[in-house]
Amino acid sequence: MSEEDLPLQPIQLNVRDITVVKTQDLLKDMYETYPNFGWPGKEDNNNGEEDIEELMLFNKMVVFDLIDVDLTLSLGAGYELLVPVQKFGMKVDLEIGYGGKIDRGSVRFCGPSLRVWYVTDTRKLYISFMKKPNIIPNFNVNADCGNGDFAFMDFTEESSTLDDVVERVLCDF
Repeated sequence: MSEEDLPLQPIQLNVRDITVVKTQDLLKDMYETYPNFGWPGKEDNNNGEEDIEELMLFNKMVVFDLIDVDLTLSLGAGYELLVPVQKFGMKVDLEIGYGGKIDRGSVRFCGPSLRVWYVTDTRKLYISFMKKPNIIPNFNVNADCGNGDFAFMDFTEESSTLDDVVERVLCDF
């Protein structure tokens, strides 16, 4: 099987710079700039400022900012993600990916800052755009009740307000 035949294509990621977030900058963001954000470490263990400082001081948590991020996630040609939905006693499969004018579904995220946290004790990696990214969809969505596809919709840069919903979820603001 060649790389072209894989259902999920390699992630394309370009960044202008990567910076290590200093403890005092992280604490300022957590408690002053964005106090309502669902911060990793803060919500999990009800950690206070001292706990966060200790995590970073003893290398139990490392935090990076990726600056000017351009990230693309792509499906292989002819592939779809199937999302089962049950509403009003009716089962429908949403098929997301190729269809209509789209032969290879993808979504592109462009943003000024993507924050990455890694907590060594829990072995969890967290990511979040710290500022609203531009989301550029390129996929088709259709529904299938078992007897053929219907309700085709192409989501592209020119035809969608999808990014407003997704941006809100990704940024947790």
